[in-house]
Amino acid sequence: MAIPLFVNPSDTVTVNFVVGVAKDNPKQVYCDVDEATLLDIYPNVDKDTIEKHEAVFRLPNFEDQSKMVRDGFKLTDDGVNTNPAAMQLGRIMRLLKSWTLTKNATTDEIKNLNPLVALVISSELERKIG
Repeated sequence: MAIPLFVNPSDTVTVNFVVGVAKDNPKQVYCDVDEATLLDIYPNVDKDTIEKHEAVFRLPNFEDQSKMVRDGFKLTDDGVNTNPAAMQLGRIMRLLKSWTLTKNATTDEIKNLNPLVALVISSELERKIG
């Protein structure tokens, strides 16, 4: 068996997630990786609003990883500042190939994601690709 020393740009990983809104506030969005967990963590979610979605990402290569690290860490006169949110945003923007939220995943749509939805997607992506 050959050791995969190079990342195949056609290899992908899929992140599944579910979203719903609060029974008493349709602007309150809840999100998790599966429906059972969503209902357990957020008992106020309106079951009739739950939608299942997926996002497909390509695997990161060395260049991607370097850029994501650069996004998340800045050297200053005071030391190193970390910005995990910038790293998460950069990872989603660089690696996202498609999703079921809209027809095309545009930069503006990614930037305008509900923060909880973005966190769930990013965390699950991190879990899957390391």
